[in-house]
Formats: sequence, structure tokens, C-alpha cells
Amino acid sequence: MKGPGSYCKFCTHHLVWSVPANDSVPRHHCPECGHVEYETPIPTVSTLLIARGKILFVRRAIPPYTGKWAPPGGYPEKGESMREAAVRELREETGLVIPQSSLIPFFLSSISPINQYYIAFRSHVSDLLDPICGPEVSAAAWFGRQDFPAEEYWLPALTSILSDVYDCIDSDHYPLHVADVTEQLFESNSFEIGGTGSS
Repeated sequence: MKGPGSYCKFCTHHLVWSVPANDSVPRHHCPECGHVEYETPIPTVSTLLIARGKILFVRRAIPPYTGKWAPPGGYPEKGESMREAAVRELREETGLVIPQSSLIPFFLSSISPINQYYIAFRSHVSDLLDPICGPEVSAAAWFGRQDFPAEEYWLPALTSILSDVYDCIDSDHYPLHVADVTEQLFESNSFEIGGTGSS
């Protein structure tokens, strides 16, 4: 059983850990004003920048996943839209600037074991642009299907979809993909994705 949490941000009463009224799950809540602290999933955004059959990846220089390759991305700031956050993260990590209008939803995933929603956009450029690494990345490189270092991908559970992503690039057909990564799939490091439509 969890102990009491911090103080209520509305009335400063001490939060307690129990099942709130009209609920079925224990949560931190305020017995004075009724405020409930929900542990909702945290959204993350990323951009798959695509050019000439390749995808731009960055090698992370900070925790978590230091030294691992990932698409440019991160957490939206307060007041940012998903597209604004994706454009900002791409700029901060690679120095590249793309218009928000070029971002197309491509991959949605709920990663339950780390309490995150993973929202990936795709954007297409004609040339392999030269990235300039920001302070949070140690390298940036364009990878095709054959040379991508899958063993160094940030989340092994997502590595299995990269072949599907490159299939989309090869066929120029990009259905929206949705995946639910459970604890079991997270630990097994493999799962399947399903297309829900095309764009």
C-alpha cells in the first residue's frame, strides 16, 4: 500500500492514498476539497523525417536511453500543440526546421509499462539535409533499411516495426499505425502493429 502523497495544489490539505468517492481505483486525493491526482499517461512526440528512402535518427546524449538511436522527439511543453512540439524537438536536436503543415500522423502507441503515449509524425523532404546536433544528442544520421543499427534502438520493443516503416517508404503507402505495448510485449521486445487506414 502506498503512503500519503504531497499536498493538494488547490487547498493545501494533505493528500491521502485511498479509493476516492465514486471511483474504483486507489489514488492520491484530497479529503478536504475532493481533488484527485490522476496518474495519466505522458504524451511524447517524435518525427520520422524521410528522404530518399532513409530516415533521420539521433543518438541520445542524455538519460534516458543515453547512447541509443531514436527519432528526434520529446515531451510537449505546456501550451504547445503536438505539431508545435514535434517541430521544436526536431529543431533543438538536429537544427532542421520544417513547417508544421508537413507533419502527417503516422504511428500511435500506448506504452503502458512506462506510462506514455507515443505520437509519431512523418515528414518528407527531397534531400538528405545536414543536421547540426543539439546538446541533447551526440550524433545524427540518415539510415536506410540495410544500415540501421537496430541493436542500438532506444526501445527494443519498437525495433520490430522498423521493417514495416521501410516497407511504407518503399511502397509510398503510409497507413496510420496503432500499437498497444503491454508489460508482456515490452519485456519480450517484439509486437505487431496494425494499420487503421491510409493517407
